[in-house]
Amino acid sequence: MIYSVMTFIDVLLISILGFLVSRIFRMTLRYRHILNIAFHAVTLPVILAIIYFSVNMLTGFEIRLFRMAYDAIAYIYILTAMLIIRADMMKKQLELLKMVEVQKQVRIELEQEKQEKKEKKKENKEDKEEEGSKSKKETGETAPEGSQAIEENGTSN
Repeated sequence: MIYSVMTFIDVLLISILGFLVSRIFRMTLRYRHILNIAFHAVTLPVILAIIYFSVNMLTGFEIRLFRMAYDAIAYIYILTAMLIIRADMMKKQLELLKMVEVQKQVRIELEQEKQEKKEKKKENKEDKEEEGSKSKKETGETAPEGSQAIEENGTSN
């Protein structure tokens, strides 16, 4: 019972350390996530403590400073976990920045293609108009103007 309470106190202390480390590294982690990491950080030391206490009861073998090693393992674990999370977050941010840059490039290319299509349509339209006027001039036809156009079409007001 006493060991369980001490383990829970260790978890709380480790989670507070993890919370401080996350703030120092400007990571936005919720405390409950840090508490879960702290529980995982204490798992190996608890297993080692169970083995140590069993061996100590059976043989009387003692390890001085076992408690310090127990805490050191947990602290190293939580710090390592925080650094790995930070590295992953930085990697994701870099990938996101690359994606944004590629999207900008694609937008620019699409706009250029649209502009080129508009210019081609304009050129084609102008070419057709020029060809139409050239063919009329070559055949000697001119467009009737004013009253001649009304008479030729057969309509009047």
